This record gives sequence, C-alpha cells and structure tokens, in this order.
Amino acid sequence: MTKSEVRHPEVHTAAVSFTGPAGQRFLRISQYAQGLVYSATAFLFLAAAVVMLGYSVIAFLETVTATTRQEFPVTMVTLINDLLLVLIIMEVLATVLSYLRDQAFTLLPFLFIAAISATRRILAVGAAMSVERLDAEEFRQAVIDLGVNAGIIVALTLALFLLSRTRVRIGHNSETVETTQPTRGE
Repeated sequence: MTKSEVRHPEVHTAAVSFTGPAGQRFLRISQYAQGLVYSATAFLFLAAAVVMLGYSVIAFLETVTATTRQEFPVTMVTLINDLLLVLIIMEVLATVLSYLRDQAFTLLPFLFIAAISATRRILAVGAAMSVERLDAEEFRQAVIDLGVNAGIIVALTLALFLLSRTRVRIGHNSETVETTQPTRGE
C-alpha cells in the first residue's frame, strides 16, 4: 500500500456529557471531594502559619538574649522576615477560604503575596549586605537584586491600584469572568 492509498480513519471524539443522572452524580461527588481537599489544605496552611509564628517568636527570644548590640538589627530583620512568611501563608489560606466560600478566584491575594515576597527578599538582601563583607561583584548583584525587587513592588502597586478600580472574579468553571466597578463609597 502506497502513501496515497493509506486511508485515514475518521477521528471520533467521544463527548463526555454530565447531563445524565450518572454525570450529575459524578459532578456532585467530584465537587464534594474537591471541597474536602481544599478544606484539608486550608487546615494545613493554618497549622503551618501557627507553627511558623511560634517558631519565629521562640527563635527571636533565644537569639535576642544572645546577640550583641551590633547583631540586634539583624535579629530584628530575621524576625520581620519570618513574620512576613507567616503573612504569606495566611494570604494563601485566605485565598483557599475565599475559593471555598465563593467558588471563584480573585487576583488580589496573589498580588499581596507577590508584594510580601518581594519585600522579604529586599529585607534578606539588605540584612546580608549589612553584616557580610561583599566584594565588588557580590555588591553589584545585591544592588541589582534590590532594584529588581523594588521594581516588582512598584509594578504590583500599580496592579493593585488598577485592580481596585475594577474587580475581576474568575468563576469555578473558568469560563465565567465577572467584572464590577466599585461604587463611590468603596
């Protein structure tokens, strides 16, 4: 058989229909299971935030008693860095809870998480620069890192401003996009 004689069978795509009773039952069970997974995830995020908060406080108290006056600023920056991590975990938790409540995602928590992450990085680089001797190349890299993260924060601030003017929610099936304009009182 030559190439020109090869017959291409029709491609059949079986459309999955969830309109029947079995399909509807499957959807209900899937949504229930999804809710359970999201709930378990939310609980674990809460537990992680509580553990991290406790660790941060204990580590700070242990470190602050052993630090000298010159090391105290680094100890404070470390505490702030750890607390910002707790805030990131809590923002992710809030996003999961929001999804469970509304069955929709919003962009706002992700922008906050990104801003907090960039702030954490700026603090970490600043702390490293204040306690370590950096050669010229390391200093250049640190300044670039600071500049990039500062630029990220400026971009995120602009995004938050624009988002505050129009709220966008993506529905459960990702096909529903709802936009609303805030009223004057908001």
